[in-house]
Amino acid sequence: MKIAILGGSGRTGQRVIEEGLKRGYEIFALVRSPDKVQIDNAALHLIQGSPTNLEDVRKTLHSVDAVVSALNVNRASDLPWAKVISPNDLISSSIKNAIEVMQKENIKRIVSISAYGARDTRAAVGAFGRLFFYHTKIKFAYLDHERQEELLEASDLDFTAIRPTRLSEQENSKEIVVSIQGVPKPRFKISRRNLARFIIDIIENGKYVRQFPVLSEH
Repeated sequence: MKIAILGGSGRTGQRVIEEGLKRGYEIFALVRSPDKVQIDNAALHLIQGSPTNLEDVRKTLHSVDAVVSALNVNRASDLPWAKVISPNDLISSSIKNAIEVMQKENIKRIVSISAYGARDTRAAVGAFGRLFFYHTKIKFAYLDHERQEELLEASDLDFTAIRPTRLSEQENSKEIVVSIQGVPKPRFKISRRNLARFIIDIIENGKYVRQFPVLSEH
């Protein structure tokens, strides 16, 4: 299987690359800075460019079987008031390009990382969560995650938009909790490693098509 990854140089994107390679897949990753990806594997192909550039997306997605978007609107640090250093519409404009190319290339499967607290899960994060996510610089990412979900939903693609809870850097594997429309109640966090495993799992098994699962772990 050939998998294309948008946002492959990020913290989660690199774990998705590692998981795909571990399972024997060929990976095509579109990255701005190839030197940030410290993975040496003959099955990994790094394409330098931007997901907001349609031609770069076309080169990356050509002849693949599935697409993963691990994009985010980035800030200078993880602090909620840190300066936004990427376009406010990075995610949605990139997804728009991906949808166009996928429809022309007859690629159906895409798994995108969204966020818990977007759209119909806003109420679930409570007043403090809404204040934190939508009244700090984090809001630019959340608003764009919402836009990408709407674009995917309006398409004819076999999408899954995963809404992880707080992402952690833990490496140990824990049981994943998949919540659909709040059932079961999501837990507090999910590791990037577990998120990457789940992404490759559902590409393999075809589960959660046209759904917005919330992901956490015990």
